[in-house]
Amino acid sequence: MPAGSLQISLRIFCKTPYLLWKNRWYRYQRFLENGKLEGNLFWSEISGFMPLCDILTKVSGETVQLQRVKWETVNSVYLPVETLYVRYSESGEVEHSQRMTISNIKVNEPIDSSVFTLKSLDLAEGAMIVNNIQKKIYRYQNGEPVFFSKFYARYKDGQKLLRVTRGRTILVVIGFAMISIGFYLRHSRTAPV
Repeated sequence: MPAGSLQISLRIFCKTPYLLWKNRWYRYQRFLENGKLEGNLFWSEISGFMPLCDILTKVSGETVQLQRVKWETVNSVYLPVETLYVRYSESGEVEHSQRMTISNIKVNEPIDSSVFTLKSLDLAEGAMIVNNIQKKIYRYQNGEPVFFSKFYARYKDGQKLLRVTRGRTILVVIGFAMISIGFYLRHSRTAPV
């Protein structure tokens, strides 16, 4: 398609809001660069009030850039399925043109309930499963979670804590702080003045 026909077809498309009278169209007009550029953004009820066309023109009427978006509804959700962006040079020729097309869109389709099971995660045998709501820990064995222990409980075999208790953590932090203060005081007394 020659550059001139692309420019004409885009201008016709973006001026169609004035030609359609069955649906209500809206325009947001803005001025940029101290009034040297005029921007017009069009949207309608047809597109779920999503922007359809954005034209940036000079005061003289020459188009600087244009963006057009085609919307479709997929399960009652408006989605952009095609976007066309064109930027024009000073001479009016197409400087850059980009078209993006999206297909095979799926929104809010039913998901098989097996997706939400532990088997669908492909967990390794013996993997730990932590349930923060119930404060319990499980092991994954033979495709099922098997209760292992509660939070802050001890191992049955090694009698080691699964998690350091808060009291021990506080004692360790206080001990570290006291040692640090001791070293600081010791070095501040022996430092030459």
